[in-house]
Formats: sequence, C-alpha cells, structure tokens
Amino acid sequence: MEQTDFCDMKPLMAPLLHVICLIWANSKYYNTPGRLIVLFQEICNMMIISAKNYLDPTEIFKGEVEETIDKVRDTVEGLRFFHQTYEEHKAKLKDYFKEGEPKEWEFAAPLVFARYDKFVERVQTVMDLMETAMEFMKLEKVELGGIKGKMLSAQVVQIFDEFNDLFKLFAERTYDCMDSDSHDHQFLDDYRNFQDQIFDLDRRLGAIVCQGFEDSSGPEAAFKMIAIFGSLLERPTIKDIFDSKYPRLITMMDEELDGVKEIYDEQMAFLNQSGRASIHKNMPKMSGGLKWASDIRARLKASMDNFKHIEHPLVLIIKI
Repeated sequence: MEQTDFCDMKPLMAPLLHVICLIWANSKYYNTPGRLIVLFQEICNMMIISAKNYLDPTEIFKGEVEETIDKVRDTVEGLRFFHQTYEEHKAKLKDYFKEGEPKEWEFAAPLVFARYDKFVERVQTVMDLMETAMEFMKLEKVELGGIKGKMLSAQVVQIFDEFNDLFKLFAERTYDCMDSDSHDHQFLDDYRNFQDQIFDLDRRLGAIVCQGFEDSSGPEAAFKMIAIFGSLLERPTIKDIFDSKYPRLITMMDEELDGVKEIYDEQMAFLNQSGRASIHKNMPKMSGGLKWASDIRARLKASMDNFKHIEHPLVLIIKI
C-alpha cells in the first residue's frame, strides 16, 4: 500500500482494516490499545505523505485550476473514505471474535486521528479556495446586455481582475500549503485575508447582478442574465442580495402570461368579428394561422421552460 499512488488506495482500505480487525481478534501480543493506536497513527502518517505526494503542494496553485481541483476533490474523498471505513469496521468488530468475549476499541478516536483530521481540514480548505476560484473564473466570459450593459460588464471585468490578483498570491508563496503541522500560520492568514476580500467582491457582484436584473427589458432578458451568472448566484453573500428579486421575476412572468393571453383574446375577437384570423402579411390563410399559433406557443414555451429551470424556494412553491 505504501508503494501505491494515493488515487489508487481506495480499494485497499477495507482489506487493510479487515486485516487489522483479524489481528485484534486473534493476536496474543498485538491486541492492546497502545500497540493498535501506534499502528493506526503510522497508517495515518502514511496516508498523509501519500496524499501530499499526489497533490504536490509546491505546484498546486501554479497549474490550471480546472485540472488541479479534481485531484484535490479526489484526495478529500479518499481521506474521508478511510475514516469512514475505520468507523464501519469498528462498528462490526464483534463479528471477528468467533469465541470468547468481544473486545472493542475503547480508545478515543483523537488518539488515532488528531494529526490526520488536521490534515483533512487543511486539504478541505485548499479545496474550498479552489472551488471559489472556479466560480470566479466564470466571470471571464460574462457580458451583460441592456442599457447599462456596457457599464456593468466593465465592473464585472474589474472584479475578475481583482480576483486574479488575489488568487495569484498563493502561486507566488513559497510555503507548503498542506503542512498542517507547521507553527507558521502564513497560509491560514493568507486564506483569511482572501476570504475577507472575496466577501467584498461578492457584495459588489451582487449589486451588479441586481442592477442587471432591474435593467432587463422582460423575462427573457432576466432569465438570460440569471443563466449567465449561474451558480455564482448561490454564493451566500450574492444570494442574500439577489433573493429579493425573485418576487419581481414572478411578477414579470405573470405580466408575460397576461400579455400572451391578451394577444390570444384579441385574435379570437377579431376572428369572431370578421370570420378570419389576423395573420402575417402575404401568407396564405391556413399556413398564416398556423404560423401565428406557432409563434405564440414558442413565446410562451420559452418563458415557461426558463422559469422551470429556476431553483429557488419561491419559484418551487409556484411550480407545485
């Protein structure tokens, strides 16, 4: 297992714990808490070294975030899986005792996982940082329309540039961001400063999104803007700011449906009065009527399809 790459370790974790349980249940000399705690500590240390070699902390912020973040996610998942596998085998430890009274692992988990859990927390911090980077990278392609579109797009570009400067700092540092044992807290200090700055960027971005929404000419433009920002709208600070706009979105949908209904009623009134439908110029009666109906249906369907893709409690209540 020590020679195995971290990404390939997952299938070996359950067999490893199985062997340790067998040793605990059958060994005459190695089934004491002191010996087992040391064994688990050594295994945890091996996992930490393997994970660090897999991620390469000196290069983790220098490559493409899209490529690196998958490795970080896999590492977090693998580390948590080992802890989960430990708990599962601990819970069924009595099954390994074929005769005699079962002997449980009564030692406290922190005696085994204190250093390991600190490392997992550090890798989680790096993953959160990269998740934030992935979100803000989307701003590179954001371009808003409307009367204020040019001004708002310029503000988005400015936020994107400021974020790049913040994130670039981690690539320029020489410390080991994965060293959870170090008494040098420079990485954590940088991360806290990063979070403070991100809060400000989120707040400014939320204000831009709200202005873009208010500048929307109708539901189609509003839905387009929501789609452009996508998951950025789920960031807590932006969500708190933008949530107040969803009632207005529902009002816009009501107005759109009322507008379509009004067009339909006018068509029906004209048909009853004149005996013929109002159709596109220079089109035959039958195909012109079908084209009119198709256009109305397409307008209604586009709005409803966009509305159904909105994941918000207020919208979900209306869907029900």
